[in-house]
Amino acid sequence: MPNVSRTASERTDQLRQHTEAGPCHDLVCDIARRRTDPPKHRGESHPRGPCPMTLLLLTILLAQSAGLPDVGLCAALVITSPRDGWRLTVMPDGSARVNYAALPQTLEVPPRTFDFRQLHSSLATRVRSTQTSSESGTVECRSVQKEPPRAPLYFDDERFATQQFERAWARAPEPSDSIEKEHVETLRGMWDRRARPR
Repeated sequence: MPNVSRTASERTDQLRQHTEAGPCHDLVCDIARRRTDPPKHRGESHPRGPCPMTLLLLTILLAQSAGLPDVGLCAALVITSPRDGWRLTVMPDGSARVNYAALPQTLEVPPRTFDFRQLHSSLATRVRSTQTSSESGTVECRSVQKEPPRAPLYFDDERFATQQFERAWARAPEPSDSIEKEHVETLRGMWDRRARPR
């Protein structure tokens, strides 16, 4: 029984190996070659190469692999909101951190604030590999294998991003000391002054 849990990159690698291995023997490929190859002289062998259908599937899988990696490969999901520098880092246990740009203040929210798998699934339907606007938000999957950072993925659903930040603020615990209280109040004030989604 095939392993349905393989990642897109693993499927792509296997398909590429199949393509490079030699002749393609399935009926669809043979029919495609007969329609596209020029007539052969008697006795001339029919050249074999990568199967056209296999190449098509390989192209599709390569496009899929440019999306958000499988949830099991993500040690954290980092969402930067469209139009500004607010950043939400969500961990697999549902805990999160809220930051703004390069400011040192951080809001910490407890585990189970977020459903990591559900958030990953929602983001996967919104992201793309190309940036259509200078105000696009970004999504990053930080690898569990500590691989080099991937190219950012982009999205423009500002309302969705705002909902995630509001969820974090709603679950924020009471500050434990005066320094933390000052940090949280600074961030909260900036958030409250932030323009709401258009």
